[in-house]
Amino acid sequence: MVDTINIFDSSDPHIVVIVADDIGWGDLGYGGAEFPTTNIDQLRQQGISLNRMYAHESGSATRAALLTGIPGYALGLQNGIDTGSSAHIPLDVKTLPELLKSQRGYATHMVGKWALGYSKWEYTPTKRGFDTFMGFHQRYIDYWHYSATIEANEEENKETSVLNNEMLMGYDLWKNDKIYTPPIRMQYATELFDNELDTIIDDHVNGDNPDQPMFLYYTPPNAHAPIQYHYEYDNECSYIKETSELIRWKYCNLMQELDASVGALVKKLKESDMWDRTILLFTSDNGGLMCWDVGSVNSCSGSVNLPLRGGKGTLFEGSIRVRSILSGGFLDESLYGTSSEQLMHSTDLMTSLAEAANIEQKALYGHELSETGGTDSDQTTDSDESDSPKSDITGLPFWSWLIREDDAKMPNRDEPFIADMKLDPTSSYIEKAAVFWEGYKYIIQPTETYDGWWQSPLQGPSEIPSNSEGVETQPQPLPQSVGANTIMDVDDDSNTIQWTNLRMNEYLFKIDDDPAETQNLATDPQYTNVMTELRQYLISLAGAPRGHISQDATTSVDSDPNRFGNVWYPFEENYKPSYTN
Repeated sequence: MVDTINIFDSSDPHIVVIVADDIGWGDLGYGGAEFPTTNIDQLRQQGISLNRMYAHESGSATRAALLTGIPGYALGLQNGIDTGSSAHIPLDVKTLPELLKSQRGYATHMVGKWALGYSKWEYTPTKRGFDTFMGFHQRYIDYWHYSATIEANEEENKETSVLNNEMLMGYDLWKNDKIYTPPIRMQYATELFDNELDTIIDDHVNGDNPDQPMFLYYTPPNAHAPIQYHYEYDNECSYIKETSELIRWKYCNLMQELDASVGALVKKLKESDMWDRTILLFTSDNGGLMCWDVGSVNSCSGSVNLPLRGGKGTLFEGSIRVRSILSGGFLDESLYGTSSEQLMHSTDLMTSLAEAANIEQKALYGHELSETGGTDSDQTTDSDESDSPKSDITGLPFWSWLIREDDAKMPNRDEPFIADMKLDPTSSYIEKAAVFWEGYKYIIQPTETYDGWWQSPLQGPSEIPSNSEGVETQPQPLPQSVGANTIMDVDDDSNTIQWTNLRMNEYLFKIDDDPAETQNLATDPQYTNVMTELRQYLISLAGAPRGHISQDATTSVDSDPNRFGNVWYPFEENYKPSYTN
């Protein structure tokens, strides 16, 4: 637990953050889906659409960025965190709930998916700033049985290095640090979480400090695979059932479950007289999952990212550009239905919400920002050098600018905007990256990475929508794997990088004019200077110092639930199970 200040300001807003799982660009009603998402669409009508919000290709990296203001790759989490992994948010990094508690006296609660470390108790939610937690630690669970399954490579014979691909399965539902057995057997997970949200709000309103500001972090499993839903929504999904394949119809039902959960939470906040003081952020951790392997329950969701290119696991817009809405009764009605086209990242959400909660910049960055909003620590003055440590936070505070406060200036980045980047295991060189600069988007990634517009009869209508501006192309075949080089940290004078010989795909798009990434300009002589500038920038990034090296994101055989009563228990701790219901 984090020590809190004894006082709070009753004028500070309640902050509710909803992080949906693997929502595609075309999976919300207001975003062009074939089905409605009535409650989420209403948030958009009564809020600000953050149209250029970018996340990491890995959900865990995005969630870490949102809670710390630091990119996932800078935390050593560029590969995400798989089920049964020891990877986690580094303990020397402060999280948003920790800061809200220590700086502004917030009550902090979490419901849903954590996926940010569990192998030791100190990595889990109630040790990272949350007063209470009810949910699961791994990257997904079965919606009915609350179990997670993963294939682990176990070394059978050390002399021959023969690997046994063992399937690990265990229970993963927790209340704080206790294994939780719900009173209703096999209650649908999202509805179970709805009940917990109601309890949290009731306890807050009827508690000793109903005026205390509250931070509620809700991360439902929807719409991550497996695609399991409770009800069949005939009115909303009948058209899908008649015109598309089964997986898209199932996905429609799963999205209705998510939409109903969002609506129930908003209704509860209004009934409890908390809505008018609430800032609500809705976002996704990455784009929709494409059908890589139709035979695998976890590799096909029925999500649609069209007209954007690619999907989860790539660096194209369909993966890293995510639907995001800023809403809530705390917003002025003049902001309803407005949009922001400013490039933003998940890291900016942390710092913008911290600004909304009146946390001082010095507590975040270790110094005050310049008028242009840069985070360069060289701006620190002698008077700033006190007990505030230097911070690795790169997120910028957009709150005042987004709500159009008088004299509020838009934060500016002094360098190209890095949407995502993957480093090698030693964090010394770059394996892939997506960078925005002066209207261009540059991608470098291995040649075997899928680079088309995912079109499958499993995912509904296969044609690209005719009204999608700038989209005139055909789906591309999956490239053959030929291996991949990386951008090493090199001496510029030695000129050791032969860019034409790299077994990597390079892409350059005029992203503002070509949001579907249809015209690759990387080999056009007209853009040679642009390519040179961006390549040099990546070389400089490759040699930059790292605060945290890459963590092992893979499943540890030591995590085998069979060792812990068939539960995904913190496997670096002594096994002392505790249960609650």
